[in-house]
Amino acid sequence: MNETAGETLFGSTLRAYLTGRWRIKRAITDRKGPNGVFSGCARFEAAGPDVLDYVEEGTLSLSDMAMKATRRYRWHTPSPLTAEVYFDDGRFFHSIQLRKGCAETRHFCAPDTYHVGYFFTGKDCWTQQWCVSGPRKDYVSDTVFSRIS
Repeated sequence: MNETAGETLFGSTLRAYLTGRWRIKRAITDRKGPNGVFSGCARFEAAGPDVLDYVEEGTLSLSDMAMKATRRYRWHTPSPLTAEVYFDDGRFFHSIQLRKGCAETRHFCAPDTYHVGYFFTGKDCWTQQWCVSGPRKDYVSDTVFSRIS
């Protein structure tokens, strides 16, 4: 059950909730290419008063091939339940506003559209689902984040 009350997410701001290390399991269902699985860890670390750096590292397996994969973002958290997410090169990616433990938004990367849903389901677990469609890409990426104590 999603439990948000006013300005908190399970008793924390979004920034406090995210800070720390997370185990990641991602399933990628691609209608135009091979399906994939990503397994690894992510960390959210303070990079300023309202800024978190996100770093994800692990192994991406596609068909019979496996490779190391890394992803980086910068999360600005201007209020308790909002975030503006930027690529590591400083370009704006998307923003989220949590309502009842969930948020949805879109990102356009011509000619494809990226739709993301964030679902905060417990104090130590949340999920993210990307549905990407367009002439170049057509896949769904489901990620489960589990807090590492």
